Amino acid sequence: MALFLYFLALYYFLIPCSASYVGYSYNRMGMKIIFLDMELVKDAERKIQSIQNLKNFYRSSHNNHLGTLVYDIRFKFKRMVRLYRVAFDKMNKEDHNEHVIRLMEVRQLSMEIDHLVQAIVEGETNYAKRKQERNRKLKREMAKTSDKTTTKQENDSLRVGRAAWYFQSPDPWNRPRPRYLRTPVPKRNIRRYDDALHVGTKHPIDSVELNY
Repeated sequence: MALFLYFLALYYFLIPCSASYVGYSYNRMGMKIIFLDMELVKDAERKIQSIQNLKNFYRSSHNNHLGTLVYDIRFKFKRMVRLYRVAFDKMNKEDHNEHVIRLMEVRQLSMEIDHLVQAIVEGETNYAKRKQERNRKLKREMAKTSDKTTTKQENDSLRVGRAAWYFQSPDPWNRPRPRYLRTPVPKRNIRRYDDALHVGTKHPIDSVELNY
């Protein structure tokens, strides 16, 4: 009789309690998994909001290769939200193993979104660095050009000053000769026509026969 009462108590009290405990554990596990999904979705949303201005810029830039990342981010985030909603709607209807499968996919999508966000941020940073380097090079070239222009203007002003000093001399016949003409040039022995007549020689033009 005592043995019968023991099995009867085990059947009516202990087994339902253990079964309810197992069911409660499964529900708690499913809720934890869904909360993890929600945290991943919120984290991805914060990362996307942090690059909202860059995302809008690259969306309007069709020729930029980073513009395609905007579509990938939107697609992956929509997939994450859909998986989270499905897991939340079926929290008490499915086994927690199904929630684990969705959690793994949500985790993978979150990592991909993180990589895409980093790619956009690095691309913008590299673009800013290239722009600054280009501006520095342009400033250096402009400085060199301005130096050359100043030197040329100074040389032109000096040249004009020398010319003015040369032509404004009080005696136009006693102007200073240029430097390349200051070296004395030996006089050539030029034989004129009248000198040749006195000497008795013929001028070269007299020896030419003219045929009219």
